[in-house]
Amino acid sequence: MATQGKWLVPALALSLAVNVFIAGVVLGKRINPPRPSPGGVPAVDFNMKRFGQHLTRDERQKVRKVLRAQRGVMVERYQLVKESERRIKDLVSAPQVDREALMAAFEQHGALMQQMYSPMQQAMMEIVADLSHETRQKLADSMFKRRFPRNRQ
Repeated sequence: MATQGKWLVPALALSLAVNVFIAGVVLGKRINPPRPSPGGVPAVDFNMKRFGQHLTRDERQKVRKVLRAQRGVMVERYQLVKESERRIKDLVSAPQVDREALMAAFEQHGALMQQMYSPMQQAMMEIVADLSHETRQKLADSMFKRRFPRNRQ
């Protein structure tokens, strides 16, 4: 009978530890919710969402129309960027680093990123001239604002 009860104390202790851990995680998330990571936000980059904040409904529709017309090109370029990222990942994780191939892959990736942004820039070019001066001022003030300060100490 005593040998049958030996597993009961460790099982209860383990159950208590698991419950305390889960309660700590749940309470921790409620008390201190996760904050957005500044690492996932480009430091300086044009933000289409911020661009759209300053537009009227009709102006947003016009931008959508321009972007929809270029959707196929944008999807194709996005896929090329993803392939480029896989190539860089393969080169970096290889047993021996081929510096020339890696440098070429980085250069190609940069060019592909620029090509991927060009439809969004084109949409902006097509609509910005038609915006009111006040709207263009708001847009200019928020275009390249950083969400997070760069130098935090």
